[in-house]
Amino acid sequence: MKILIKYKHGYYASLRKLKLLTNENVCLQEIGQGESIELEINEEHKFIYGKMDWAYTNKINISDINEEDYIEISNIFTFNPLRYFGIGNLPIIFAVKKQLVNLHGMTKVELEAYGRKLGIELDRRKNESTLIKEIKALNSHWK
Repeated sequence: MKILIKYKHGYYASLRKLKLLTNENVCLQEIGQGESIELEINEEHKFIYGKMDWAYTNKINISDINEEDYIEISNIFTFNPLRYFGIGNLPIIFAVKKQLVNLHGMTKVELEAYGRKLGIELDRRKNESTLIKEIKALNSHWK
């Protein structure tokens, strides 16, 4: 399974790299601020988290992540001065986000393929606006 990971710019450790770890402290890769990477994750890996020196970030359960989700790493503000020195958790947080899909920028073939991912069959003989309305109606019905 491939997972997209985006590391946003922030104030903490802006010139340092964050090690991405999985179960049993296996280092997958390093990522710097402002970078986006795509990782190949095995089914045996359950969690992903970060490490810098001796301090760790929060753990994210990656078994629940879909193809449309990505992991965003961002810095957080804290009043606890010990966290800036790596005592306790790092002031960096991992969060699962949904990728926004721009339906209006897709062709009819791409709309049909996206509809199949959602479990519906679209008729390409209809115009693009009708196909987009069908997809949006299905998504609003699921929520």
